[in-house]
Amino acid sequence: MDSKRRTVTIVNGKGQKDRVLPVSEKLMNMIIKYYKLYKPTTYLIEGQFKGNNYSEASLEEIFYKYLGKVYKNHNFTPHCLRHSYATHPHLRNIPMLVWPA
Repeated sequence: MDSKRRTVTIVNGKGQKDRVLPVSEKLMNMIIKYYKLYKPTTYLIEGQFKGNNYSEASLEEIFYKYLGKVYKNHNFTPHCLRHSYATHPHLRNIPMLVWPA
């Protein structure tokens, strides 16, 4: 996490690649507050036990729980978030050359 550059680095992501993601100032402030409150040791957002990763099943459970409160009938998946993020940089005036892969 780099609060000055407002980026979060994903280590060993898909294809064992590291990725640097830009985040908004508001989100960075939320991450900092979360970090100070929970003091994660290995992952920024840890699972049920300190030092363990958050499981895909738990993430999906939360995603569907809260999405269901907003949209009763939907066919969204957590993967849809990736596509919505990648298709909206033009709204933030980010040149296409620097969009995430």
